[in-house]
Amino acid sequence: MYSLPNIDSKQRNNNIKIQIYLTLLLRGISIILSFYVIRITLGYLGKDLYGIWIVLLSIISWISLCDIGVGNGLRNKLTIALAKNDTNLARSYVSTAYIILAFIAIVIFGTFIIASYFVSWQDIFNSRLLTREDYHFMMIIFIGGIVVSFVLSLINSILNAYQKSSLTNIGTIITNALFVILLVIFKSYFLSGLIKIISLYSICLIVSNIIVSLIFFYQNQHVTPHYRFYSKEKIKEILNLGGSFFVIQIAVLLIFTVDNFIILQLLGTQSVSLYNVVFKLFSIFTLGFGIIISPLWSAFTEAKEKNDYIWMKGIIKKLNKLMILIAIGLFVMLFIYQPILDFWLPKDTRISPSFGLILSFSLFILLSIWNNIYSFFLNGVSVVKMQVRTSIIGALINVPLAILFVKYFDFGLPGVVLSMCISLSIFSVFGPIETYNFFKKHNNE
Repeated sequence: MYSLPNIDSKQRNNNIKIQIYLTLLLRGISIILSFYVIRITLGYLGKDLYGIWIVLLSIISWISLCDIGVGNGLRNKLTIALAKNDTNLARSYVSTAYIILAFIAIVIFGTFIIASYFVSWQDIFNSRLLTREDYHFMMIIFIGGIVVSFVLSLINSILNAYQKSSLTNIGTIITNALFVILLVIFKSYFLSGLIKIISLYSICLIVSNIIVSLIFFYQNQHVTPHYRFYSKEKIKEILNLGGSFFVIQIAVLLIFTVDNFIILQLLGTQSVSLYNVVFKLFSIFTLGFGIIISPLWSAFTEAKEKNDYIWMKGIIKKLNKLMILIAIGLFVMLFIYQPILDFWLPKDTRISPSFGLILSFSLFILLSIWNNIYSFFLNGVSVVKMQVRTSIIGALINVPLAILFVKYFDFGLPGVVLSMCISLSIFSVFGPIETYNFFKKHNNE
């Protein structure tokens, strides 16, 4: 039986350190595999088909939205239940969340099957590289695999609630490792290139989530989901909190993923490839910072439950100081990005981004990491109203700004990144203010 009732600030810090070290190891393996996956898929598909593949991966993020905040709502509620040592309550939350997501997944897939017959996928992807029938077949395989994984991936919210955030990387490692192995095995067999990629990736996503879930629930049978623990009352509890997270998720995805579609329509598939390769390169910084911050959301939830405000304030101060090192790292990247790209990518698909794109991405990463400090804290303590407002405003202005900068000001790809920076800057100001007000309210200045 697992609980968190007696954790003090010292034990909490020790657990966070363990999670950071484990995450560093596991995320390092995951990053190496993911970079290799990009290399092998880019070389296998070419720049045009790879651009379509990137847009498809963006759809995964949109489908994950359909959980209407269940995952994040469960994360906070389950953490509180564990802090109270109430395993029956914990199991009820877990069981209810799985049933909600299973129902949503069935609705999504059924709706898609009907709607897909009325959609011209060649126009959606702005490409005639595949036939209409191939696009249709490709999307059915893709959406089918994603909705199954959509339900199974709830295990990540449960691991985060257990303050075992490092273990969420295992699923990614298994997915990427299986994907590479299967690509090598089936390189010369069945279906067209893009359909093969989609089929294998869907299989890998599902298998990896099943493996992680089976291992966790075997070790933690007291929270294994069962229909007998389903509770209508728990739906309201999860969704009341999850609803706010849902709005934030939508806004964040409008800022971070809709740009792939804007680039696809205005600049073409090769620009999507260029944009996402540079994005992946700079994600080294957000991934590195994510190693440190990933255990903190649920740690903040548990600390608030025990009124340990001094600990929370100390952690935020340390994270702010870390921003100095990140800024230095981004400055160095301005001078070494091209050699890194040349070493990483296949020689026959050389990518040379402009300095303007690199500079705009540096600013974007700096704002993203700064915002993550305060969004993780405010999410953890369930103070999300201001974040909902700023994220909605950011989402509403992002798309018009991106179109304005690309289509009318002719900024190209740097204009897309600049629009994201402006959208993020709103929370960059109000997030710290909300955090300050939180501590002032609890007299911990």
